[in-house]
Amino acid sequence: MPNFKTIPDAAKHFEKNPRTIEVWLGRKFIKPYSDGSRIYVDCEEVERELKSNPRMRDGRQRFGGQPIITLPVSLTPSSTSEAEA
Repeated sequence: MPNFKTIPDAAKHFEKNPRTIEVWLGRKFIKPYSDGSRIYVDCEEVERELKSNPRMRDGRQRFGGQPIITLPVSLTPSSTSEAEA
């Protein structure tokens, strides 16, 4: 079942600027729907496109969903080692 939201509401949902949603519509990544006075997008369609279209980035995932790699050593500020010397 479609989950329609206005462009500003969809932008909040996907943590994007409303202009980004408009760009996606303009590039035909997603389809616009209208009730005669407002433009809506189907959030389920946006979800599918975010997974399949590498040109669209999900704003809800930090760093594009890439895993964050833990450093093998702990970093300490250089001022701490100078104060001990």
